[in-house]
Amino acid sequence: MERVWYVDAAKDGSNSLALAYDEGTVVVKIGSDEPIASISNGKVIWAKNLDIQNVNLKAINVSDEESVKDGEKINVQIKDLGVSDIFPQVSDNL
Repeated sequence: MERVWYVDAAKDGSNSLALAYDEGTVVVKIGSDEPIASISNGKVIWAKNLDIQNVNLKAINVSDEESVKDGEKINVQIKDLGVSDIFPQVSDNL
């Protein structure tokens, strides 16, 4: 498409990048809008940007299970595990 004249990133956090060429424009999506997460035995680990965090769902102390309604937000203690050198992403080939 010849020369690139303009490059801009979306300000809404959607991971979109716009490129303006001599012969047209292209919008590409970099990475994923969805957080990458894994759960096993009540432990959840996820990547938020380059930060790796986790929470133990079994450690949540609920005195009466009926008092927590479906979809209700609960307070959990999130632990930072560290920072990744590369941007974590999900492969569509799995």
